[in-house]
Amino acid sequence: MYMSAITGLIEDANTQGVAVDALWPAAYRELKALAHLRIREVGSARVIDTTALVHESWLKLSAAKYLKVDNRGQFFAYASKVMRSVILDIAKEQQRQKRGSGAIHLDADALSIDDIARCEPLRVDEALRELEKFEPRLTQIVEMRYFAGLTETEIADALGLSSRTVRRDWEKARLLLRDMLAA
Repeated sequence: MYMSAITGLIEDANTQGVAVDALWPAAYRELKALAHLRIREVGSARVIDTTALVHESWLKLSAAKYLKVDNRGQFFAYASKVMRSVILDIAKEQQRQKRGSGAIHLDADALSIDDIARCEPLRVDEALRELEKFEPRLTQIVEMRYFAGLTETEIADALGLSSRTVRRDWEKARLLLRDMLAA
């Protein structure tokens, strides 16, 4: 049976947790591929390239010497939060430098991952913060799908849910975000 380097490091971790210095390089290629998927063809909302996003995320993550994660999915969920934070920091800085860039108008009937990507990162963050107030699990699912590019099965494993529940929650989150971002 194939076992990724990430899974092996997590399984071999001692009570301190997984050493970030070992885990991040083992995940680098996959994180870079996921980052590329999230920020390609974003147009004016593009705030950072994939290599820079992965490297900035590592710098932020490296402040912690060890991570307590039980599986690969949890690591990527955590990495997705870090990536979101990096993108938002850059977007906030850009917004301070220039005010009022063109707003993206969304189709009221559908909202895909690509639609989320076309929105200004600060609008997405504001919508996710609002969603988190009343549906924190939906916010986790959006982060894991959008920022980490995890599949429904990977998200289900990381959160201890069924794939069907994740699919249903994604649809609910998608509809709620559509309304929030289209307003």
